[in-house]
Amino acid sequence: MFGGPRSLSELADAEQVRPPDDEPDRGGTGARGLVRRRATEDGRRVRLQASAKGTKILQEGRMRRVESLAKALYALSRKEQKLLGQLVGLLQRVIRNL
Repeated sequence: MFGGPRSLSELADAEQVRPPDDEPDRGGTGARGLVRRRATEDGRRVRLQASAKGTKILQEGRMRRVESLAKALYALSRKEQKLLGQLVGLLQRVIRNL
């Protein structure tokens, strides 16, 4: 939800899961104050946006993941770090050619 309001289908696609069939968020994240529902122009769909509390939780989770990854990378030997740098360069080339 860092990219702004999303529909339930868009969120499910991003997480590679199926959206629920029933009414979303009955007693879920919205009830806990983590998301806000926003009506779309035609009123048939709803877009979800992280609330301030939800954004804080997302940012804290992201920070923990980044710290964890940084520790894991730091634990690599210099040789492994160099190899990883080369592999990242190769992966960037592959992605550019998609």
